[in-house]
Amino acid sequence: MRLATRTQSLELDRRAQSEYGIDSSTLMDGAVDALERALRQFYPAAIGEQVWVVSGPGKNGEDGRRLAGRVGARVFSCAEFLQIRFEAKLPAVVIDAILGIGQSRAPEGEILLAIHEINHLRAKGVCVLAVDTPTGLDLDTGNILGEAAVVANQTVTFGFAKPGFFLNQGPGHVGRLVVDHRTIDDDSDCYV
Repeated sequence: MRLATRTQSLELDRRAQSEYGIDSSTLMDGAVDALERALRQFYPAAIGEQVWVVSGPGKNGEDGRRLAGRVGARVFSCAEFLQIRFEAKLPAVVIDAILGIGQSRAPEGEILLAIHEINHLRAKGVCVLAVDTPTGLDLDTGNILGEAAVVANQTVTFGFAKPGFFLNQGPGHVGRLVVDHRTIDDDSDCYV
């Protein structure tokens, strides 16, 4: 299996845009296609408002917002998500679209609190799908960045799997792994 570190993944995104002329919007469309396929395959009864997307400020959050638009899901920033009272009906699926491959430091503030709330919902039986990587997990080492990382039932990652998915705490946070190989050329030097 081929793997890509955080640095290699960022470089592959850069090369897709600069060398192959694939713009950022097209890359995001590919990511959203893969997320929608996984959602429909693994959680077919949970389309629409049964799906909640917790989105961050970057490209990962944009992937989540675009997916929500396609499938009619509810979308929340971390601050909005933390205001919800969960005594009422719970969602079937929460999508972690908070931080992606760009994360390099420990989550804090609202992001950290949202991680805890997502994990609390998972403990209550809500399925958690992570976009590209569980928020708070180091892609290279599999260690938790700081005090917490999302514990996903499933992670849909793009390009290649990341080493941290198989190391240390990684396997306990990634869940079922789906790797979407879109826009990756066979000359990439990313190998186990």
